[in-house]
Amino acid sequence: MKVLISGISCSGAKEIAKKLEKSNKNIKAFDIGTMMFEIASSMNIKISNEKVLDMDPRILKLLRELAFQKVLSETDENGITLLSLHLTFRWHRRLMPGFAFAELDKFAPDIYININDELKSIINCMKKDKWAKELSLETVNMWIDEEEFTTKLLADLHKKPFYLVPKNMDLNQIEELISTDKKKAYLSYPITLLERDQPEKIKEIREFGNLLKKEVILFDPLYISDLLDIENLKNKKGAEKIEQVTEEAEQMTKERVVARDFQFIDQSDYVIVYYPTQLLSAGVMSEIVHAYAHNKEVYAIYPFEVSPFLEYYCTKIFKTIGEFKSFLKKELNFSM
Repeated sequence: MKVLISGISCSGAKEIAKKLEKSNKNIKAFDIGTMMFEIASSMNIKISNEKVLDMDPRILKLLRELAFQKVLSETDENGITLLSLHLTFRWHRRLMPGFAFAELDKFAPDIYININDELKSIINCMKKDKWAKELSLETVNMWIDEEEFTTKLLADLHKKPFYLVPKNMDLNQIEELISTDKKKAYLSYPITLLERDQPEKIKEIREFGNLLKKEVILFDPLYISDLLDIENLKNKKGAEKIEQVTEEAEQMTKERVVARDFQFIDQSDYVIVYYPTQLLSAGVMSEIVHAYAHNKEVYAIYPFEVSPFLEYYCTKIFKTIGEFKSFLKKELNFSM
């Protein structure tokens, strides 16, 4: 099993690959960027993190080819090989590639994974690098989108599965995503409404989500809280701002959040909806319709009178979590 793990700088892709290697003796992790620096050092070629992409492209190409050759020579066909790298770079306001098709064709990944992290974490990390801390919030948003797009495009090209994975996802769940055929589910709930009126309900549904993780790989929208981060950046709370949050940066973030949650649905088998309020949540309703249109099973927990429209888009509706648990045990053979 060969897995490509992509992510922009400060996304945590390399760190996740290394953690997976430590947790499972059958996993071996390689990071192309780290290997290129090591090879350069062994050849007495001086490079720095701040200036690496300003080097002669021929030297960069050679270093990357040598790194890929080393990966291929040490790949165990009986184990799991994780290859982490940046597929794209934002450099001097330009988009630059971090790979060559010939190299990836030789590695031939079986799964493509793109790691996505919270804006606040990426921002705080980038402040440590001179070249990265100059990036605007718009550029960071764009780079996140471009890296995901490129990863998914490569997966589609090679007819292999693609998964968008939050950095904050449980490590054992990421390992299961790679090494098992465990079913996948997206947890949908009206976050903004519950945070305002019933915060205890968010705790309840996430505790239920922890139970579901025993049976499914769960994608929870609260793994990444970019909209809250944008508000904190605007109000100078929680994390220092890169720059003033412009209307364009805010709109880019909102649209990326919507697209990301739809991707979580696309890569899931089930959508589990927890809707403990009669107030309308445009987000949840949009996710239900999107799931229905993409042939997903939609199970809703809704303790009120059911509208025929909600009923139309859901596979089955339950009054309580307990009622849903009983269904899962009886009909889906869950052991919860």
